Amino acid sequence: MKPEKIERVFGRGRVKMLTGDHVEVFREALVPGERRRYTKRFLETGDADFRHWTDREWRILARLIGHGVRCVANVAQYHGDAEGSVRQLQTYDAGISVDQWATLLPVSRNGATHRHVFEDCAHWWALAHHCLAALDEIHALQVVHLDLKADNICIPLSPASFDPDATSDRLNVVFDRLALIDFAFSLVSRDKLTTALPIGWQRDSD
Repeated sequence: MKPEKIERVFGRGRVKMLTGDHVEVFREALVPGERRRYTKRFLETGDADFRHWTDREWRILARLIGHGVRCVANVAQYHGDAEGSVRQLQTYDAGISVDQWATLLPVSRNGATHRHVFEDCAHWWALAHHCLAALDEIHALQVVHLDLKADNICIPLSPASFDPDATSDRLNVVFDRLALIDFAFSLVSRDKLTTALPIGWQRDSD
């Protein structure tokens, strides 16, 4: 792995994530003894005011977490405004995204190098199985995730102290802690929308 890829996956400093103009996400600096956190807020752009979607994401997460759903990121803290709406949401790290697992993390096993862990049939099957289990869990609460993609599915690694520069460390994929993230643009049964969901055909995406 090149240094910049190692930093993207294992770095400890504060980094602004690559996103669209409508949202701002920071990976916060890792504090010794604490879990990594991500801070997110939707913004007002020249096209539209997206700020109320931060509050919507908080309410959906609160619904899921309050009912004991395990396959979502845990909320660390949130900040509101004078009207009582959440304007900034901070969650604990849910793990490495499937996109990062598949594009940034080549692995070596039994003397052979693989482009990613999912080249192993058992790992691919585990990914499919746990994704379906997570979807079953949120669907039971009438929540439908409409932005499901490799960026929005996270799987932690173990051990938490894994050092990519240590040749003796063995990395494991913790599939039973798979989590779905980015719930702002989800549908909740019988929950009326005051504004149309700002999503559509992603023409520039495979």
